[in-house]
Amino acid sequence: MNALAALKAIAAQAPRRSPWAGMSYTRFVASIGVKLTRPQLALCLVAFDGLEPKQLRGDLRRYARIIFGNVETIPARARRVLVAVCGARGGKTYTLGALRLLHLAVTVSLATMAPGERAVGLIVAPTLKLAHQCLRYVSGAVGQSEELSSYVVSDTAEVIVLDLPGGRVSIECAAASSGGVSLRGRSLVGAVLDECAFFYDDSGYKVNDVE
Repeated sequence: MNALAALKAIAAQAPRRSPWAGMSYTRFVASIGVKLTRPQLALCLVAFDGLEPKQLRGDLRRYARIIFGNVETIPARARRVLVAVCGARGGKTYTLGALRLLHLAVTVSLATMAPGERAVGLIVAPTLKLAHQCLRYVSGAVGQSEELSSYVVSDTAEVIVLDLPGGRVSIECAAASSGGVSLRGRSLVGAVLDECAFFYDDSGYKVNDVE
């Protein structure tokens, strides 16, 4: 076997990578034509792209102080979960939910997945109807990108399945359930808990978002 044939054989055995591997959230949303407001950009640069508030300049630093308080750095242990308390029409479900979940779906490494195992991006809301709304945002964002659209193998009211180079990822809807059962038994690339202040237990009066 000559050197060129050997290199081709090695390349064929190597795991394929997503074209978006390593891409930051803010760069990803820009690539599909989404323009963030300046406050959204400040939030996402810190919460999703890993910048520290002290690294921002000008109005972005000012907005970061309003959003995160007068802090210079975010502790590493606090970076895996974002809790956002937002008013209506603030773009939270679209920007912080749907687009972030889609970003994670196409950038998280699936190298540890077992053969036949499917990674899941989960949308949980008080009702399936509300979860469907977030999923429609995901579907709309996918439709804005010719490249992303080429990986879609299923797009229904309940789930969108992407057959990415690294493996399949499904973005699914679920209604909040008692004890957090909706989230169990899945390999998650990420999860959006939309309107979690309205997650209730079976009695209908106790908020169970922690569960």
